[in-house]
Amino acid sequence: MQTITASNNGHLPAPAKPEARQANPFRAYVDLIYRRKWTIIVVFIIVLASTAIYNLTQPDVYLAKSVLMIESQNVSMGTGAGMAIRENVRPLGFYQAVLGSRPFREQAVKNFMDHAHELPQPPSPVDVPQLFSQNLSLTKAQYLDFIELGAKAFDPDVAYLLCTIATQNLKNRCQEIEQEETQNEVSFIENQILLARGKLEEADRSLQQFKDKANISVAIKDGDIVSQLASLETKLGEVQAQREMAEINLQSYETRIKQIHGNRTTSAVDLDVNQSPEVLRLKSEITRLEQQYRELTEQSNSGKGSLMATSENQEVLEKLNAKKRQLVQAIVRSSAAPQENVEAGQAELSQSLEEKRVMEQLNIFLLRNREVYYSRLVENFKQKNPNIVDRAMEFTRLSRAKTVYENLYSFLIERGEEAKIKGASGTGGVRIIDPATRPLNPIPKNLHQTLLTATLCGLALGLVVALAKDKFDNSFRVEDDVTDTLALPVLGLIPAIEGGIIPRDGGWRARLSSLNLKGISDQAAQSVKFSERLIINLSPKDPIVEAYRTLRTNIAFLNPDHPIKKLLITSTVPSEGKTLTSANLAISFAEIGKKVALVDVDLRRPSQHNYFNINKTPGLTNYLYDDMPLHEAMHEYKTSHFSLHVLPAGKLPPNPVQTLTSTSMRELIQVLSQEYDIVILDSPPLISVTDPLLLAAQVDGVLMIIKAGSTPREAASQALGKLRTTKANVLGAVLNDVDVSQGYGYYRYYYYYRYYYGEE
Repeated sequence: MQTITASNNGHLPAPAKPEARQANPFRAYVDLIYRRKWTIIVVFIIVLASTAIYNLTQPDVYLAKSVLMIESQNVSMGTGAGMAIRENVRPLGFYQAVLGSRPFREQAVKNFMDHAHELPQPPSPVDVPQLFSQNLSLTKAQYLDFIELGAKAFDPDVAYLLCTIATQNLKNRCQEIEQEETQNEVSFIENQILLARGKLEEADRSLQQFKDKANISVAIKDGDIVSQLASLETKLGEVQAQREMAEINLQSYETRIKQIHGNRTTSAVDLDVNQSPEVLRLKSEITRLEQQYRELTEQSNSGKGSLMATSENQEVLEKLNAKKRQLVQAIVRSSAAPQENVEAGQAELSQSLEEKRVMEQLNIFLLRNREVYYSRLVENFKQKNPNIVDRAMEFTRLSRAKTVYENLYSFLIERGEEAKIKGASGTGGVRIIDPATRPLNPIPKNLHQTLLTATLCGLALGLVVALAKDKFDNSFRVEDDVTDTLALPVLGLIPAIEGGIIPRDGGWRARLSSLNLKGISDQAAQSVKFSERLIINLSPKDPIVEAYRTLRTNIAFLNPDHPIKKLLITSTVPSEGKTLTSANLAISFAEIGKKVALVDVDLRRPSQHNYFNINKTPGLTNYLYDDMPLHEAMHEYKTSHFSLHVLPAGKLPPNPVQTLTSTSMRELIQVLSQEYDIVILDSPPLISVTDPLLLAAQVDGVLMIIKAGSTPREAASQALGKLRTTKANVLGAVLNDVDVSQGYGYYRYYYYYRYYYGEE
């Protein structure tokens, strides 16, 4: 610390503003690590030790595995015309949901208990459900469409049995789910078969009645005009049949989607509902391409199309299919909704069904357009050929209806048989490829990797805790904290005075250790303890002694023309070191030949007499109340190097405030200031009592003692505010009890000093 010199007008220079100092972030972090190193070390040791103990005391864990293959599953009963049947693989989430379902766990626990007697050490029946709920895992295997089922346990036999039963029960449960789905599909198809059979019988009956009534034979079709009409009617009937089959498929998709969503309201993924500009544009383009493709197809069928026309037809078909896919994606994307109602593992299946439903709606939309197209051709043909007998037209219509229902009935019969075969021979979409085997070795603990991770985490957590403690530390740690918070200059940085001091002579420590403290009084033992902390017991080159010299010099040069003669030393709260600072500062002044008077004005808890090993009485109160001469109340403390006079507190008065504000007290301070070069008053803390405020107006300056890492900032600000209210001349602050081993940047001068002078 440098010596502080007052300006010409006698006032202290203003401390530097915080924004004017350029902080070094790196040095700040290094200082934090130095200051909080024990916090970091303790947290690090706790984390590392806890991790090591946990891993070393954990029993061995065994893992049994089995490999299963996921088969493709038909997710619907069919598709519309022009679309191939697609088979989907169920997502991994579906099987994970099955593994965590209640029916699976109940059956698995039952099967496990049936075989538990085969184990050398069977687990408790209470723990078995927990084994299936917490110790099973299902992950993707190395190859596509393969999954691994793992089971962990402390016993290899338990792990093997657990994996074996879980694998078989997963396969069985998937078969049950597939059978339920197939049964629903078969029931739906059978209902549609009954409806189609009734319509077919009705169409056949109507056609036969018409033949009997009109006496019309099949030969009526031989006429060219009738043949043309019959061709148009046949095409119209085929389109109508395709539309009805597509509507059945659409209904199947919607039924399956409702089952997945639990019959709750689903998102509006609908071709007819969605009327966004992009959807309308794509529908218009698809309609145009469909018409263009139909016209090119008719030209090709009539023999008028060339090779170039055939190529153009294929190009139009590719564009049409591409636009269809774009439309489906646009509708699904714009109508996407959260899947909160969907069970785990069903989200991907639900999205696939939504896409198929939209594609089927698009197919129905195009078939209806074709139906309108052929209906108009039939009407136009009738208008152009009014001479065609109504009976021929009716015959053609009835024949067409019969053909439509025959095709629909055959289609439903075929799909129904396929569904029954699937239900009888289905595997549930799961095949066991590699059954579980008994594990021979436990899972490696990877202790080295775990400890390395714990080391990094412990250091990181230690830094976080250190930062948190530093963030919420409300005390003064460094000089800048004092100047920033109180706007006071720091006149001295006093290192902590504790064990390991450097004595003036080599025999001091030996003499002190040889004292038989049991043989002396408690008061004498206490005096020895206090006197150890005086700088007279330290080497003249000790940094602590040098710190008091710097404080002494700063006080002396505050105003060289008018030196401070009456100095009041106080603190914010008790135990901040004001009494020790007063004693050592008095010694420091006395060592340079100053005539010093040290007065203990702490009339509530006096302790100056303990430091100098003198009696508390006679003292200040004896002089004020007992008419004792000053030289009798004053105690001289004399060494071979210096002497100073100490005025202890004396007997404690009933009213200290009245004593300190008395006229006799004022006169005493004036007398002392005339007889001595400097008078140092050791007063009580500011927050506790008002005694320092009463004395502040009677002295030349006040010095505030602040204990590093202890004094609360709010309390210090409040105490300083009280002093300023009384118009006291606050000279500055002393940051006391600084632990230089905890700091790096601000106290490095300590090490520089030790390096310069060397250690004795």
